Amino acid sequence: MAKGGLAFQTKNPPEGIDDATRRALCQLDVSVDHVVRLIKACERLGLKPDAPVYKQGAVAHVGIPSHKVAIHAQHYTETGKIIKSRSAWERHGWKLLSITARQIARMTDDEIAEQLKMALAELGKRKV
Repeated sequence: MAKGGLAFQTKNPPEGIDDATRRALCQLDVSVDHVVRLIKACERLGLKPDAPVYKQGAVAHVGIPSHKVAIHAQHYTETGKIIKSRSAWERHGWKLLSITARQIARMTDDEIAEQLKMALAELGKRKV
């Protein structure tokens, strides 16, 4: 089986987005361990995550539509890329959280959920 899921496309490609967003969306792999653990942390908090999530010009690994929060889980911290991505999400009224795969690997599932809960509270999206 191909990395990241099925090798055959079973749905129509997303419509209403530009080619750059479509290419970025195709490159996201939401089946890797650190993204799966993020999704489970969202579910542990009673949230309904979408993976991946995208808007025109903005792509992230996990999204929480009810709170308008996107989570980008990268392999390393690249400040310029995060700033650009954060401003793209803010144009759509969403907030972007970013975390590295290394940070996720060092935490237990409970710690990931707790960190997510605190980040959402800091953004004013959830009460502690």
